[in-house]
Amino acid sequence: MEIRAALPEDTKVPGTWKFNIGGETEEVRGNEKITYTAENVPAGNYQVNVQFTPDEDEETIDLGSHDVSVPTVTGGELPETATSMYNFLLGGIMLSLIGLALLMRRKVYE
Repeated sequence: MEIRAALPEDTKVPGTWKFNIGGETEEVRGNEKITYTAENVPAGNYQVNVQFTPDEDEETIDLGSHDVSVPTVTGGELPETATSMYNFLLGGIMLSLIGLALLMRRKVYE
C-alpha cells in the first residue's frame, strides 16, 4: 500500500512522519512531502492516520484520518492440491457394501 502525504504550503521543515495503519504505527523521517510504502498489508479496510512532528519541537501536525481499502490480489495461479483420496474412499465404501451383500446372501442360503 502506498501513502502520499504533504504538509500545508507554508510548512517546509524536516521532521518525523507517523503513519498509523489499522493500529500499527510506523515512523519515517522526511520533509514536507513524503511517499510511504507499507509492506505486507493484508487485504481489508483500514483507517490511516497521518501525523508530522517537526524537528524544531513545534506542535505535531495532524493531517487526519482516511479510510483505505486494500483489495485482494487477482490473477494469481492456485497450487495443484487435488488428491485421489475421495476416489479411494468411494471405492472402499463400494467394496464394503458388496462384501456386506455377499455375507447377507450367504447367511440366507445356509
